[in-house]
Amino acid sequence: MCGFIGFISDINDKQNEITTKKFDFYYRELKKRGPDYSEIKKFKLKSKLIQIGFSRLSIQDLGQNSNKIFFDDKNIILFNGEIYNFKELKIKYLPNHKLSTNTDTEVLFELYKIKGRGILNELRGMFSFVFIDLLRENIQFIRDFTGIKPLYYYKKLNCLFFSSEAWFLYSLSNKELDKNSLNFFFNFGFTEEDKTLIKGVCKIPPSSIYKYNLNNLELSKEKYFDLDKKKIRHLPSINEANELIENCIKKNLVSDAKIGTFLSGGVDSTTITLLAKKYNKNVESFTTLFLPDNKFKKFNIDFDFAKKVSKDYNIKLNVSYIENQDHLYNDFIKVANYLDEPISNLNFLNTYWQTKLAKENNIKVVLTGDGADEMFCGYDRYKSTYIASKLNIFKYFNNKIAKINQLKKEDIPLYYYSIFKNENYEKLFNFDLKKKDLNKFNFYNDLKNYKNIDYINYFDTRYWLTNESNYKLDKCSMINSIEARVPFQDADLINEFFYVANEKKFSLLNRKYILKQMNVLPKYILNRPKTGWFSPERIFLDNHLKKIIKDFFTQSKINEQSIFNYNNLIKFFDEYPKKTYKIKKQILIIILFQIWYDKVLNLI
Repeated sequence: MCGFIGFISDINDKQNEITTKKFDFYYRELKKRGPDYSEIKKFKLKSKLIQIGFSRLSIQDLGQNSNKIFFDDKNIILFNGEIYNFKELKIKYLPNHKLSTNTDTEVLFELYKIKGRGILNELRGMFSFVFIDLLRENIQFIRDFTGIKPLYYYKKLNCLFFSSEAWFLYSLSNKELDKNSLNFFFNFGFTEEDKTLIKGVCKIPPSSIYKYNLNNLELSKEKYFDLDKKKIRHLPSINEANELIENCIKKNLVSDAKIGTFLSGGVDSTTITLLAKKYNKNVESFTTLFLPDNKFKKFNIDFDFAKKVSKDYNIKLNVSYIENQDHLYNDFIKVANYLDEPISNLNFLNTYWQTKLAKENNIKVVLTGDGADEMFCGYDRYKSTYIASKLNIFKYFNNKIAKINQLKKEDIPLYYYSIFKNENYEKLFNFDLKKKDLNKFNFYNDLKNYKNIDYINYFDTRYWLTNESNYKLDKCSMINSIEARVPFQDADLINEFFYVANEKKFSLLNRKYILKQMNVLPKYILNRPKTGWFSPERIFLDNHLKKIIKDFFTQSKINEQSIFNYNNLIKFFDEYPKKTYKIKKQILIIILFQIWYDKVLNLI
């Protein structure tokens, strides 16, 4: 896992000196993503200057010879990620090539030179990379199937800037908020798939290739993999499903560094942990425990299951103990200041704590269950939609059943995902942000004849998974220089399960039955109720809201920024002691936005 940064400009551009200073600063900031090696290179192409920086977290081939940017006289590659099947691809396509390393990066470099975009659908792993074709004078930006690895870019006049993190690009922009994107964020808790909250600073969407022509400065866009297909596949047999899932997890164990797993004691993490243990006896697991245990007993249920699994299967369980409220606050501020896009809740802290502990135990790679809820219909929203469809006869007696069954596809995102459920939303801002304006987003393109559960699953897989789950996982693991892998987002698994009608993957009394039928999990895991990771939001706000308001929401600053209506905002905060859990998520998204925005405005 790595990080990279770069820009292309005219050699005589008057801003090059300023750009280079900013480049140097944010290049150094990337070293959390790649602490093992870093390098800068400059290239001249006719009238263009190309400057790139690379920081490496070494996972494959730990030797010094692999510490470099791969390039030749015609091409350059900057790569962030892991290609798990690179050895198979090397045998298949490069049998006579003499490579200088045993890295997946060099294999990808040679394959892309030969096959171009034709190789992308054969890659299995996670990746974002930049391929610079010096001969054809273009630059290609490519991102993996579900957006596990980030990639940002910014165009300004005849210059193009890009990076694994957005801070460099924000610093070059006018730092102007995109109010449409802001509206999107405050409703859904994450940003759009191709934009950030700052005008002009954009993201490469998942499954996409963007090509920048160095001559005419045009940026073309295309997809190499598409979720916009009908649900026409049949559910695989038990044996076929078991083999596929096991192979996906086995594939993710390719590493020359130590490997661990997150273990909550739920279906997803336990499946991954037990199958990882089957193929790697040295796998360790990581979990979180809030202390004192008697006070947080109901929040530590996951720990009890994780502890039992680790004991029964002889797996070393590393526990991150969370007790001191000052440490909780300091960790919150540290991570919030690292996030280059704001988010909406505190469950990112679990990832931070556990990857921090992994680093202390010399683990470089962790496997997580992110993506299982999307592939196997684990969220409560699937259950409520499924029940409503089956009980439609009772719609005259139950308003919720009637409401769910009457939802049009364009209504689904706001119904299931909107954070602000009341009119307070529009009163908090100094400009118009209206929920109805979100109807212009065409979330489902031309998809037709889906059932509502399928539209929900599409939204989850295309938007939620990439911009909420994967974003948090990447940032909160890379802050500790840990590579987080997601076996349930393997392209083979997506191809097999995503295009199956979700009603076939769902059982009313036995969600995720496809995972449960694998004969891997003990009965006490099979029979436990589904719970999400505990997020200490109530505890955090009870102890720290007053301090946060004092530190980040001074009247003079809020009025000067002119985003929030200060008086209405403080009234909203004052409602917390009475409404607590009803508005805690709304308060947190405002706090996390404000911390992020303050940092953007103060970037060098």
